[in-house]
Amino acid sequence: MPLCDRVCIEVYVCRGSPNIQLHHDTTLELERESKVTPRGTCIFGVACRPLTGRCKPENGFAKLILYCFNPVEKKHAFYICHGFAPKERKGDRLIARKSYFEENSIIVGSNCVASRARRALGRCCSSAFSQCIAVIIYAVCKDTNPKNITSRSIVKNPHNISKCCTTETTLQNRIQCSSNQT
Repeated sequence: MPLCDRVCIEVYVCRGSPNIQLHHDTTLELERESKVTPRGTCIFGVACRPLTGRCKPENGFAKLILYCFNPVEKKHAFYICHGFAPKERKGDRLIARKSYFEENSIIVGSNCVASRARRALGRCCSSAFSQCIAVIIYAVCKDTNPKNITSRSIVKNPHNISKCCTTETTLQNRIQCSSNQT
């Protein structure tokens, strides 16, 4: 079991755009440019700028939290996904990927894809008035192997591993877990 010893957090503010589609099945991107064409089917927000410093990439887990607020329609929505921190951050683009391709990646081997984000966010990001926030949390852990599927669950209590108490368990399993512990 990997031992996590520190956390690094990056925060970006973005805005929405009528051209945001969120249809892509393998990536999700935070766009630094202020405009996007309808062909950018993986874009979450445009004109993204950092509010914090950039984290130094190291082995570990990563979580991406996206929040969108549309003040005109008084709607808000959020999307949370996770994966692994890339070993190196090459390039300036901010892409969360299903694959393990690290160039321009903020998260690799993840469940962060635009088509899933669309289900959670709806059309909230598709307005030029929408304000968006992206928070990336990196948990730096020793001996993390992103290709090892068992390490994809962040364990809440390492003493209960055999009792299925991870952040990945379904509600039904959580109920079963809590009844097994008593």
